[in-house]
Amino acid sequence: MDKTDREIEMRRTIRIFAVNDCEWWAGESEAAVIAEVCKQLDCADEAELLKEEYIFDGGIVGLSEGRIQQLIYHDDERGEVVKRTFREQLDRMILAGQTFPCLFATTEY
Repeated sequence: MDKTDREIEMRRTIRIFAVNDCEWWAGESEAAVIAEVCKQLDCADEAELLKEEYIFDGGIVGLSEGRIQQLIYHDDERGEVVKRTFREQLDRMILAGQTFPCLFATTEY
């Protein structure tokens, strides 16, 4: 699979998940995102994330393509805020060779 095919496949398979009111993560599946969040936070499993109230009560929520096209990503590039849709930012990350799953956006920075 060449780079272009890989990018096309990733654009089709990488999704964005709302983890809580402040964070969105990108990855191929809910399970992959949960595993990475647990790894980053040094917790055992999804039950511990729920207990600590880190994720929504019902679990993380995959965003629809329509929602990804609507939500706005604010990128602070060299002190200047650039606005893009979540889809545009995700595509930029894929083209840049980002490893997934990863933190996609947060309101905390």
